[in-house]
Amino acid sequence: MNLRESARRLLVPLALLTASVLLTLAVVEIGLRLIAPSENIANVEYEPLRGWRGAANASFTFEDDPVRMEVVHNSRGYRDLERAEESPDGAERILCCGDSFTWGWGVEQDSIYTRLLEDACRGEGRLVEVINMGICGQGTAQALIGLRDHGFDYGPAVVVYQAADNDIPGNLRPGGRGMWRKPYFVLEDDGALVLRDCPVPPLSFKEQVKYQTVRRSRLTHLLRSRLRAYLSQRAWRERAERPPGPVPGVDYRFRLFCALVNLMNEECAENSAHLVVLMDFSLSDERMDYWEEQCGEVDAHFIFDYLVGQQEARGTPAFIPGDGHWTTAAHRWIADYLHDVTLRDALTPGETSAGSGHGTGPGS
Repeated sequence: MNLRESARRLLVPLALLTASVLLTLAVVEIGLRLIAPSENIANVEYEPLRGWRGAANASFTFEDDPVRMEVVHNSRGYRDLERAEESPDGAERILCCGDSFTWGWGVEQDSIYTRLLEDACRGEGRLVEVINMGICGQGTAQALIGLRDHGFDYGPAVVVYQAADNDIPGNLRPGGRGMWRKPYFVLEDDGALVLRDCPVPPLSFKEQVKYQTVRRSRLTHLLRSRLRAYLSQRAWRERAERPPGPVPGVDYRFRLFCALVNLMNEECAENSAHLVVLMDFSLSDERMDYWEEQCGEVDAHFIFDYLVGQQEARGTPAFIPGDGHWTTAAHRWIADYLHDVTLRDALTPGETSAGSGHGTGPGS
């Protein structure tokens, strides 16, 4: 047997194996498309100022136990109604920005706290619009840039910034969400904040190929979502196994977070908006002392203890198991908190917020 004949005998079964694998993948892909024909995998898209935003006009169903949700984005890529820059009926406006908690990960569109808050205000006869500018994976810098770019154009009387504990280290990294890069601020020794990587360069050709593959293929999306869910659940278990208590120490990343919140507060005031900061985490005594010193003028509310208290009192989970995002019940409690503690008086000219500066629950 010569070398050419040996190669032919090797290549034939290899070609058959490759063809069968490709055919199997094609059948699986077609099957997934038949099972979930309405699923639109594109959740985010490139934006020069913030690195990414929600995909404009996207509409899809996401289902990955225990999460199932219908998602509809408006023309700006927000999970909200279409909003004109000027309210057509002269409504007062509350603008909410944050990450996947405000976007509404894990709950249906009508159950996000922004929608519930608007319903509550209108239910008592107040002409109020609550605009949801939440973006999955967004950090403090991106929220601030979004306010500068078009958020203040809505003329909000109140801006609610929802911060998660991962915003503190997330503001430090120049990297982004997977292949998506983002702008970031550097805190100089003299206290000045310097914006870097804005505008953000577009995706490279290799990154575009990767993104389009993920976007178009249901199978690739399924495998990635399963891997992401596994890693998320593992991280949640590790977090639960760590000794309880907030992260100690006033390091650079915490000082950067405080500086960004202060800057957001200043720019809100310049645009006649009252800033409310919701923080779903606790601070160590050392960090709390620094926060009080640097951000004492900010209307901040630490809501983690409030949510845990509601969970214990009502026997209903506030956090999605193995995930950590707010449940439908928690979104209702956050809407009630904002309505009853902070926003009722913040929307009334000449009066101050009824909520105390660092409350952990209604009436605190």
